[in-house]
Amino acid sequence: MTMNHRRSSRTRRCAAALLALCALAGCATLPLQEDERIVRLTHEAQAGLEVTTANGPIEVRRTTRDDVLIEARIRAAGSERLAGTRLVTSRGEDGTLSVSFDWADGRRRNNESGSIRVELPEASGITARTSNGRILIEGLAGSADLRSSNGRITVLDHDGPVSARSSNGRAILSAITGNVDVTTSNGRIEAHGISGAASLRTSNGSITLELTEAARGPVDIQSSNGGISLTVGQSFAGELALRTSRGRVQVDAGDTDLRLRSLERNRAILAFPGEGEPSRVRTSNGNIRLTARDSPGNE
Repeated sequence: MTMNHRRSSRTRRCAAALLALCALAGCATLPLQEDERIVRLTHEAQAGLEVTTANGPIEVRRTTRDDVLIEARIRAAGSERLAGTRLVTSRGEDGTLSVSFDWADGRRRNNESGSIRVELPEASGITARTSNGRILIEGLAGSADLRSSNGRITVLDHDGPVSARSSNGRAILSAITGNVDVTTSNGRIEAHGISGAASLRTSNGSITLELTEAARGPVDIQSSNGGISLTVGQSFAGELALRTSRGRVQVDAGDTDLRLRSLERNRAILAFPGEGEPSRVRTSNGNIRLTARDSPGNE
């Protein structure tokens, strides 16, 4: 056997070993293949919804249709894995509809992804989970529990409490009838038309909160780096403390019947009429602006 032949044999063996290791590690050596799956199901009234995907966006909307429409888009490493990946739907004993993926070989490879879009007449309670992707829900009811490791979370016209978590992405909420609890590690938070208590936290970003006229609070708002704007209505009650480490506090109370207990450049304590739990607004770097509406038409 010649020296060149021995080298060629070693090279082939090394290449085969690397391919085997890559397969064991779940490397996607094949180009991604894409396919769409569509499922239509009978709707069950007042049932919950659970949607889970490991890498991709989730969108759930209330529409005028009578059934449940589920549209999924799958991107898998090669045609075999694409064919072997299933969109799975099931209902629990309480009627809760679960939607997820069953990936080929029982697991998703790193760059594979699956998005899920659901349209239905209504839902009472929703849980949505994605490791990398945005989440949007609109027109639903019941408790909403939303989690994304990396992506924007949007909640529109929701009748019920909302809990939302994102490690990296902004949060947008509008017309929420219930309490809201939102945390993001990196991104701004915008919440408008909130009728319940509000807990909003971001490590890096501004926060805007607008309560409805009927909302009594309390609010707990914190940003490590960003300005905060809070608007409250006539029903807001209890003590409110505002503080910024680097910035200014501005209070626009109009003709509201509140007492200003203390006001300095970077902090203030106010007492609103009526009994209520204490509220806090604080930022390490940014201005704080409080607007107290003195009538429903004065915003």
